[in-house]
Amino acid sequence: MITSLPVDNFEQALKIIDIYRNRWHIEQLFRLLKRDGFEFETVQLSNVEAIIKLMVMALEASAAVLKMVQVGAQVEGNPIGEVFDNEQVEILKLVNREYEGRTQKQKNPYPEDQLSYATWTIARMGGWKVYRSKPPGPKVIARGLKDFLRFAELTIRIKNSNNELLL
Repeated sequence: MITSLPVDNFEQALKIIDIYRNRWHIEQLFRLLKRDGFEFETVQLSNVEAIIKLMVMALEASAAVLKMVQVGAQVEGNPIGEVFDNEQVEILKLVNREYEGRTQKQKNPYPEDQLSYATWTIARMGGWKVYRSKPPGPKVIARGLKDFLRFAELTIRIKNSNNELLL
């Protein structure tokens, strides 16, 4: 690794590697905000307040994607409520049924109260194939999350107008 920072010993080298590792997370966040995720650079709003609100929403969604990528296949330790509210969790459970297949490999293997459960479902919505050995990446999860959030918002609106969940 090449760096302009001074490195006199092994401990300093480890600290510098940690700095660059953290920088990678920031790069991933901006990558998700732009062309490989929420395409914020294509926004054409003239109202500054609207742009700021949209940026906050895009940042929140990008952070959620990164969290789901990091959690990946961890069975426990990250409650689903870290990213999704109660209504969204209920919708996720219903959506999950549509994306599970008949074989054991096509079933969501994670507990319903864990973020890994949501990550599996969101990745399936984004086009991830469970038979591939490669875990879903940020692009797939971002695509699935965009679709899920649109679907959840519409479902919640219908529910609120009819006072019942229609699925």
